[in-house]
Amino acid sequence: MEEWTNFNVAVAGASAALVGLLIVAISVGVSEILATKTLPSRALATIISLGVVLVTSIVRLAPGQSAFTVGAVILASTLIAMIVHSVSVQRMFTQVPKRPLHESLWKATAGYVQLVPLAVGGALLMASVGASSEWIFAGVVFVFAFSIMNAWVLLIEIRR
Repeated sequence: MEEWTNFNVAVAGASAALVGLLIVAISVGVSEILATKTLPSRALATIISLGVVLVTSIVRLAPGQSAFTVGAVILASTLIAMIVHSVSVQRMFTQVPKRPLHESLWKATAGYVQLVPLAVGGALLMASVGASSEWIFAGVVFVFAFSIMNAWVLLIEIRR
């Protein structure tokens, strides 16, 4: 994991900054967000996903941690995020029944797709199997991409 140190430092800083900016953005548009049925849980799911990336990068930087411990922390935090996404998905399907099915399926799938590589990477790390860092890298990229899309919705789309 040592060769990933610079990456983890950058990811820790970027994810912490994004969480902070997202919280500020949510506070600025809190009235509009709370006026919808699904955006509050979507906002929480986005913050949690970025939090998983932050935890992942920090635990990978912590000295003296075994691969099993690092993998277990990554896997556990990812599973918690998946539970939060499940609540968001459940609200999306039950509270907005007139939404086109393909739109709901896309949003539901995206929430999980971004987290699956992190879960796989954590599990591979626990098992001391190769390629765990590559899976984690993919998860970080997906979380950043989907979080930026959600931030756009929370900042701009709600005002249209």
